[in-house]
Amino acid sequence: MQCASIRSIKDPYHQCPGMCKGHPTLCPRHSRAKKARLFDSNILDPLVSINDTDPVTLDKIWFEENGKKQLCRTMKPGQLFSYKTIVNGKEYQRTLLLTS
Repeated sequence: MQCASIRSIKDPYHQCPGMCKGHPTLCPRHSRAKKARLFDSNILDPLVSINDTDPVTLDKIWFEENGKKQLCRTMKPGQLFSYKTIVNGKEYQRTLLLTS
């Protein structure tokens, strides 16, 4: 069974790929952790959003470097709010800064 924790604090949008051994829900690495954060599939990844800039403040949210998307250094995952909307039958994901 796959670990129920997030991969890391820096990557809270992906589930840990480790397998459970000795603990019913956590891999050996996360079972030794003092405080393991559980993965929630309902939390949306801001790197999948169609907008790379906050529409209110015009601050850059993410950028693409060498074909890989990364959050800007000034952005923290806790500052972002992602949501899905349906327009003309197509689903889009957008991200906003909570401070705006």
